[in-house]
Amino acid sequence: MSSPAKSLDEVFERTGCYARAEERKALDIARNMVKLGLPIETVVSATRLDSEKVKKLFQQT
Repeated sequence: MSSPAKSLDEVFERTGCYARAEERKALDIARNMVKLGLPIETVVSATRLDSEKVKKLFQQT
């Protein structure tokens, strides 16, 4: 059994809230890059998002 969390930061870290928030930020940045017409490879490289997620953004525009 794991030890109890000592702070909200630790709770957010353990539950993946920080990771999801970071991914949302990266997706927002990727959307803007797609709107600017940057190539998929550049968007993937800059945001470190999965290429499939980036391809979906390209298809939405």
